[in-house]
Amino acid sequence: MHSRCYTRITSNQWMEGTYDWVKDSLDLPNGQFIDVQVPRWTVEAFWPPDPKPPPEVGVADIVDAAFTTPYLELMQQAIAELGISAANQPKKDTVMEWFRGRTVGGLPLSENHICYLASFVRLPHCQKGGNRKWSAASTKRP
Repeated sequence: MHSRCYTRITSNQWMEGTYDWVKDSLDLPNGQFIDVQVPRWTVEAFWPPDPKPPPEVGVADIVDAAFTTPYLELMQQAIAELGISAANQPKKDTVMEWFRGRTVGGLPLSENHICYLASFVRLPHCQKGGNRKWSAASTKRP
C-alpha cells in the first residue's frame, strides 16, 4: 500500500536504499519511496547514472523486416503504378478506382477496404477534404 502523504526521505534512507532510474523510485529493504521529487543532480550525486544506458530496441529489431501482408503489397503496387510520391498525390477517387476490381487472397475488396487503402497510400495532409464550409453569407442571392 502506498501513502498519499508526502514524506521526507532521511539521509540514512538515501544511503541504504537504491534508486531505480526506470521507475523513479527509491527502493529500501523494508519499503519504497515512489514519485521522488528531488532535483536530478542531487540524485546523480548519490547514484551516478550508468555510463552506457541499455540500447533501445527499435521496431526493426522486433519485427521481421521481410514480413508483409497482401494489403501492403497491394498498396505498394498502387504507389508504383500510379506514381504516388510526396509531389504527386492523386485524388482519392482516382486511387479508389485503381483498387476496384482487385483481389486479396482471391476475394474482391469491399468498398470499405477500397476506401481505407486509398486513404492510406496518400499523405495525411492530403487526406483532408478541400470543400469549404457553407455560411449564410455565401448562400444569399442578389
